[in-house]
Amino acid sequence: MVLFVLSGCEAFDSGPTLDTKAQRAEAEKQPAEALRLYTRACDKGVLTSCLRQGRLLAEGVGTEKNEAEAMKPWLRACDGQVADACAAAASVLARTPAEVKRAQELDKKACELGRQASCVEQALRVIDGLQGKLDDAPMADKEEYGRAFDALRSACGAGDSRGCELVCSKTKGLDTDSCRSACDKGATRTCHFVAQSYLAQEKRDFKQAQSLEEKACEGDEPVACLTLIRLGRRGWFKGVKQAALAKRACELGDCSAACELGDAQACDTEARRLAAQGDAEVAKAYAVTACRRGLASSCSELDAGSSGTAASEEDAGTDVPEEDVGTGFPARVTEDDTRWEWMRLVCGVEPVFNRSEVSGHEWLSCPRCPLGFIGNDARAPSLGEVAEGSFVEPGRQEAFIALDGCEGYEFSGISRGTFGRRVLLAEVDGQWKLVRYYPTNAPSFMEGAVRLRASDGTDVFFSNEGSGCRMGGCSTALTLTRVTEKRIEQRGVLTSDIDEERWSWSNPTVSDDGTVRVMLLPQQEDGEYIVEWKWDGDTLSVQRDDVTTLKKRGVSAKRVDRDWRPARSFD
Repeated sequence: MVLFVLSGCEAFDSGPTLDTKAQRAEAEKQPAEALRLYTRACDKGVLTSCLRQGRLLAEGVGTEKNEAEAMKPWLRACDGQVADACAAAASVLARTPAEVKRAQELDKKACELGRQASCVEQALRVIDGLQGKLDDAPMADKEEYGRAFDALRSACGAGDSRGCELVCSKTKGLDTDSCRSACDKGATRTCHFVAQSYLAQEKRDFKQAQSLEEKACEGDEPVACLTLIRLGRRGWFKGVKQAALAKRACELGDCSAACELGDAQACDTEARRLAAQGDAEVAKAYAVTACRRGLASSCSELDAGSSGTAASEEDAGTDVPEEDVGTGFPARVTEDDTRWEWMRLVCGVEPVFNRSEVSGHEWLSCPRCPLGFIGNDARAPSLGEVAEGSFVEPGRQEAFIALDGCEGYEFSGISRGTFGRRVLLAEVDGQWKLVRYYPTNAPSFMEGAVRLRASDGTDVFFSNEGSGCRMGGCSTALTLTRVTEKRIEQRGVLTSDIDEERWSWSNPTVSDDGTVRVMLLPQQEDGEYIVEWKWDGDTLSVQRDDVTTLKKRGVSAKRVDRDWRPARSFD
């Protein structure tokens, strides 16, 4: 009888009283009772109780989870100008593509009611909705996109850390002010972009950049962890613990570095991650690496997966030209080819085989930038020209390789510097070893170069190192290049400026007696102008020179005799 009287008294409680009791019940961990009381308070017009009722329904606290039911009290509270209720309803609607517009409207209302976070959400939904479609979008959508970015910047300026973080990430770090603000406000992943800005300065601040990359790595940004390893290897960052950072990046979802450093299980994990993303070819490269390192499960899965591919691969090999003239690759690169062995050393993992369906051209590339390179992921290096000889140690079989991609510094999506790199490999005790990476794109070789045997038994390049053309004028430099254990050095022989519509240089040639020849060829008339040198194993001495004294329009040339200098480096 007493309980009935108390329950009956509750019927006369006001809405605010019921809300107070509900909060007490929730604090005392009586969720079902709290939900009952919030529901009654909401029915009596306490809109904050409607907000809390919806939250318990959406989270399944004190009842079964039911977001559809949660929408009812939320929308009621939103109609009553409760900004948080509008935002809660928008967050549910936004997960359904057909309801995104309605979610934007609710976020807009919450924003107008003073909820700064909803201003950010509304802007983000607009930007995400138009991402990748902006070029073909009507002008009204483009203007809305611009207003959305302005809203994010305004939120950032008002102290909203998420607004700063979104501007930073959506601009890929180009909005450095937003990135700095986000990093300062605790959005540690954006500190990676700020670090890059310090590295892009003319006078790089390595200490500050390293500190920021460490902050970003600790803040769950795997790219920052990888950058620490890369620049530690380069000598720019100090005290870098590669294995620990590679493990941290792997924990954050990128196991490529740990794989490259020798962890077979990490190779398998990376293969599975990439396969789940639909990148089958690169996934296979990591799976093969895991298998080669003795992980039986990876070998078994590769065997199972390859059972149905033999016929299709054989068919794919038909109608392929015997040789690709541009690189000298055989028509089909096989895993027994020495180039595979070279690229395994360069990549640190199994290389990826590529073939153009249009031209039949085949080439090898790394699945991503090796740790010895600065670039993180955008351009995996491919095997370019190869020169075989003895470049550093006389009598030793060496391969001097040009790689395309991954080098130069890439700041926030903008390529800075020339991409490419040189690598020296050597055969030692019957095994190829990687001797050194050289962060330069010198020399230009193969078609544009000849090799000369030096008196010490090493090979030296003579090449035409063009520095570029502008407004029809081209600058070139005929140059000697030698490879040392620590760096690549060059020595200028002849420089010229020519009008490319009137003149062109031939590729250099060398005869058996050591005569090096280049020809300047007129484009609009017959004739040839020759420069010849004699190579004695150490120096070039001029034998003939028709060019530097030439008094014709569109050409200016002069011989130079410079000392050996380090080749232009990306560092």
